[in-house]
Amino acid sequence: MSRSVEITDQAVTINGTNTPINDVINAEAAIIQDWIRVAVIMLVALIGPIAVMVIAVQLDGSRLLGNYFGPITLVGSVVCGLIGCAIGAAWKKPWGVVVEREAFGHSTLLRCSNSDEADSIAERIRSIVDARS
Repeated sequence: MSRSVEITDQAVTINGTNTPINDVINAEAAIIQDWIRVAVIMLVALIGPIAVMVIAVQLDGSRLLGNYFGPITLVGSVVCGLIGCAIGAAWKKPWGVVVEREAFGHSTLLRCSNSDEADSIAERIRSIVDARS
């Protein structure tokens, strides 16, 4: 992920988007939400079991499977839920810089590749904000 981060006394500029330092109250490194991660987990863990049940009914599974229709549908739904849980456990949330601004409250400023990068950028922003106060 290529990005340019420039921190001056007046603004924080990330890929050409300015955030005025006067609006920033605090900055911190934190684990942030990744919406692609959330969408994948929701798709597999919530939509997957529903899809299993709908597909089983549409394929006339109760006639073909008889007494095994319920247990097979249940197992398919549980497997989808467990796969969603496994994805959530394996795919860790990313680190980022979260700033507290006067007008917007807390918002994610940028996503970082690791906690050290997020800490260093947040520390640079905090030092400018503290010097301003």
